[in-house]
Amino acid sequence: MDKNDQFGSSFPTSSPARVTAASQLSTEPRGLLDVLRPQDLHLSLNGRPFDQNQDDRWSIDGVVYPDYDFFLCLRGFAEFQIGQEGPRLSMGPGVGLLCPPGIPIYARKTGQENFRAIAQHFFLNLAGAGDFFSFVQVDSPVVMPEPDLMIGDYRRFVALFNQPGSSVLRSSVFLSLLFTFVREGFEREVPADRTSFRFVFDVARRLEDALTLPDAVDRALEPVPFSRDYAVRMFRRHFGVPPKEYLLQRRMNAARELLAAGNSVKQTAFSCGFRDELYFSRFFSHREGMSPREYRRTSRS
Repeated sequence: MDKNDQFGSSFPTSSPARVTAASQLSTEPRGLLDVLRPQDLHLSLNGRPFDQNQDDRWSIDGVVYPDYDFFLCLRGFAEFQIGQEGPRLSMGPGVGLLCPPGIPIYARKTGQENFRAIAQHFFLNLAGAGDFFSFVQVDSPVVMPEPDLMIGDYRRFVALFNQPGSSVLRSSVFLSLLFTFVREGFEREVPADRTSFRFVFDVARRLEDALTLPDAVDRALEPVPFSRDYAVRMFRRHFGVPPKEYLLQRRMNAARELLAAGNSVKQTAFSCGFRDELYFSRFFSHREGMSPREYRRTSRS
């Protein structure tokens, strides 16, 4: 629905470029990757990364791993096959490949140059919901953006295993690489079943999509196949706040962005789901310790 239709003639029509930018905050579709936070993920790095530098004799013949294996090719070329019936997948410099657990892997070197890749075994769980890759489908292999930068980051990841006190850094660098791979190769989300706690992330996404609507919380909770009390309790367990507070926090985040971009207080209030400019100003002042006009002025100075 167009914002001028939604809010009627009271919605300001000046500064059309800013109004358009504001409206995008609430109309862009959001998926699981948009609402995830680092604390929603649990990464287990299983062993050290394996730096492979293989000649013509190298091959993988039906090896089955109990965890995920993420390859990033540094140089040379190879052909992989995941599963006996899987297609043949070409690997080259800057290409990432994710091999799932429990499925045989076949590979052989191709081309003249030695095949060199770094591989890391891992598990990645979505807090309270199980294996992250059971919720997203990624088209692998993936040509990584800025491959030289990605290869440099993977080399840094390997080097951090030799530096004491680097556990958090190792995980951060690997997650950055892995989610670049996921973003570039993302195909679709896999629907969650009724027994999965994944529904809390679906609620968060619906709250983001309904940012401007007065009944956003009701809309977000309506499709949940559980009681409202249970859904709110599980949402609080995962995100630390109930859905209403989560919505208010997202509205405030959007309000700060819009004010910093120079939008008027009235534009910002309506674009963030506040129907009353005066109430928005009082609410913003209570949360931020300054009025919206003061925030806009200090942000642009």
